[in-house]
Amino acid sequence: MPWVADGIDESEEAAGRELSTLAEANPLVARILLGRPWVIDGVSGPEKGAVMRIRDVGYDLPAFAAEIAGQPWLVDDVTQPESEVVEILWEISGHSVTLAERLISLPWLTDDVTQTEAGVLSDLRYIARHDPALTALLVAMPWLADGVTQTEAGVLSDLGYIADDDAALAQRLVTLPWLADGVNDVERITIERLGWVADTDVELANVVAGKTWLANSLSNDATRAVESLYFIHDEDAALAKSIAAMPFLDSLEPTDAAALEALSWLAYTEIFALREVLTHPTLQNGITDEWAPVVALMDSVNEAAPAFLRPLLDPEQATVERGSIRLPHTGAADLAIIRTDTGVSRSMGLLEHSAASVEEFMGAALPTNYIGLLFGTAVLGYSHGTHYGDYFVMLPEYDADDDSDSAGYAGHLMAHEVAHFYWRNNPDWLDEGLAELLAAISENGRTGAEVTIDYSHCPAGDNIALLERLDAAGVMYDYRCNYALGGQFFLELYDTVGDAAFREGLRSLYLMSLVEDYADEFDGSPVGIRQIQDAFEGDSDAVAPVIDKWYHGTTP
Repeated sequence: MPWVADGIDESEEAAGRELSTLAEANPLVARILLGRPWVIDGVSGPEKGAVMRIRDVGYDLPAFAAEIAGQPWLVDDVTQPESEVVEILWEISGHSVTLAERLISLPWLTDDVTQTEAGVLSDLRYIARHDPALTALLVAMPWLADGVTQTEAGVLSDLGYIADDDAALAQRLVTLPWLADGVNDVERITIERLGWVADTDVELANVVAGKTWLANSLSNDATRAVESLYFIHDEDAALAKSIAAMPFLDSLEPTDAAALEALSWLAYTEIFALREVLTHPTLQNGITDEWAPVVALMDSVNEAAPAFLRPLLDPEQATVERGSIRLPHTGAADLAIIRTDTGVSRSMGLLEHSAASVEEFMGAALPTNYIGLLFGTAVLGYSHGTHYGDYFVMLPEYDADDDSDSAGYAGHLMAHEVAHFYWRNNPDWLDEGLAELLAAISENGRTGAEVTIDYSHCPAGDNIALLERLDAAGVMYDYRCNYALGGQFFLELYDTVGDAAFREGLRSLYLMSLVEDYADEFDGSPVGIRQIQDAFEGDSDAVAPVIDKWYHGTTP
C-alpha cells in the first residue's frame, strides 16, 4: 500500500490493525476492502470507521459483512454519511440480522448515501433500540422502499420519539391505513402533534389515537383537534382528558374542530373563563354536537363581549341553524347561524350565496370547510361585523327581511366577512379593500346592483402609502380609510385590467399569501403592494398608473 511506504499517520495505523484482524477472521471481506481505491490511496477518518464496523460485523455475521463491503457506495470512497450507515447496519444487526438485511436491500441505499438517507437510517436505529418489531413494520412500508422525502423522514423521527414514550402507541399509529399508503404534510403534522401529547401524557395520547376519526382517515380538522388538545393539556391536564372524552369528539365535524380550537385559545388566554364555560349547566355533562357551534364562539365572545356568554349558553335563548353547501373548489362546507333572538330564514340563503359567490370569484378553495355566523353584539369597536377566523359576527339588526336599511345591507356585509376567510393578516387597506370589492361583486350577482365602493372619502389623506406610514408610527386615523382607499384602488384595478386578468392576478396574489414565512403566529405570509405588482406583472403598464394614483398619491 502506498500509504504504508510513505509513512503512516494515526488513522492509517489504526486502519492497518483493523485490516490485519479482518484478514484473519474474514479473508473474503478483507480482500474486497483491500481492492478499494480509498484503501489503496490512504485511509481517512470516515473510512477508518467503516473498516472497523465491517470488521465487527464480520466476527459473528461474515456473510452480512461481505454484503456491506460489496455495496456500490463503498467502492470509490467513504463519506461521513456512508460511514454512519455502516455503523447503523452494524448496530441493527445486533438486534436483528433479518432487519439489517432488509435495510441494506432498500433500493435507495444501493447507489449512494445522502445525509437525509443516513438520518432516516439513524431514526430507524433509534426505534430499533426500543422496539425492533416496530422498525420491521416501518421498513415494510411501501413509501419507505421507493425513496424517502423530507416529509417521510420527519414522520420516522416523530415515531421514534413516540416509541421512546410508548412503543405500543407507536406500533398502533404505524398500522393506521392513512400512514401505510404514503405520507403527506397533514399526516406528518398530525403525527408530530401526537408526539407532543405523548411526551407529556401517554394516557391522553392513547385516548386520541383511539378516536375513530383519527383511525379511518385524516383531515385538517383532525390535525387541528390534536393540536388543540395538546395546548389545553399544557394549561390543565385533567381538563384536556375530560374534554377528550366528551360526546362531541366521538366523531369529528368541522364545527367540533372549531370548538376545540376556541377552547384551546381560552385555555391559553384565560383558563378560568374556560373552566367557567365547561361548568355551565348546559355543558356540565359534556359538549355535544348540538352545542359545538356555540362553543366555537367562546374565545372571541369572551374577549369582545363577555356578558354575551351567558345568553349564548342558555338553551332557552340560543339557537343554531345549520346548513351545508357544496362548492366547486372547497367541496362540502358546513354552515351554521347562531342566534339569541328570533331570526329570519333569508339569512341562511344570503350566507350560502356569499360563500358560493366569493369562492367562485377567487377560483380557490376556502381555507375552511366551516363557516359560522353569530348574530350578536360581540363586534369590535364601532364595526357592524367582525371576522374571528372560523366564524364572524354581525349585529342582530342585519338578521332581517324587511324594507330596512339593515336588511338591504345584510348581503353586502355578509359577503364582506366571508371574503375575510381569504383576506386577513395583511395590511388593513388590502384586506378591507378586497373584502369590499368582493362584496360588491357578490351583490351584483345577487341583485344586479352596480359594482361600487360605498366608502369614498378618507379624512386622513388620499393615498395608501400615507396610511402605512401612520400605521408604522402608531398614529390613529379613521379605520374606514382602509375601506375607502383600498376599495377604490382594487375597483379601479379591476376595471382597468378586466375581469379575467383581475381574477388571475388575484389568485396569484392569494397563492403568494399562503407561502409560510414562519415570521409570526399567523399562517402564510402577509402580502402588500410589491406582491400586487408581481401578481399583475403581465399587465404592468396598465397597473402602474393605478398604483401611482391610489398607493403613492401621484398622477401623471
